[in-house]
Amino acid sequence: MSAHGVFYKKIRSKSTLFYVGVFLIICFTSLNVLYSQFYPSLMWDVMERNTSAIVDYLGHISYTEQYQLEVDRLQKDDDTTTLEALRDEEVQKDKLIQKLTDLTKMYPHNPQLYYNLSILFEERGMKLQSSINLKKAQEIDRDIK
Repeated sequence: MSAHGVFYKKIRSKSTLFYVGVFLIICFTSLNVLYSQFYPSLMWDVMERNTSAIVDYLGHISYTEQYQLEVDRLQKDDDTTTLEALRDEEVQKDKLIQKLTDLTKMYPHNPQLYYNLSILFEERGMKLQSSINLKKAQEIDRDIK
C-alpha cells in the first residue's frame, strides 16, 4: 500500500466526533476573531479609560442599576477627572431642560420642544415628566409616536 493510501485510511478511521469537534473549534475561533474586530469603539475607549467615552457610556446606562455601581467604582478609584466631567454633563442637561422648558412657554404649540423634553427626562430617569411631555407633543402632532 502506498503512503497516500495509508494516510487516507488513517483519516477515514477517525470518528465523526473528532471532525465535529475540530469544526466547532474553527467556528468558535473565527467568530471570536470576527466579533473582536467589530467591538464598538466606545467600549475600547472606555477600557482605555478615556474620560469622554466613560461619560458617554454612563449616559447610556444612566437609568439602570449598573450606573450607580459604575459611579461608586469611580469614587472608590478616586477618578476625580471623570467624576467632574460626569457632573458637568449633568449640569449641561439640567440647563438644556431649563432652556427647553422656557421655550415651551414661549412657543406652546411646537411639538418638537415637548418631544425633546420627553427624551431628556427619559434619559434622566424621570419617567412621569417624560410621559407628560410626550403626551403634550402627541396632542399637538398626532404623527409623533
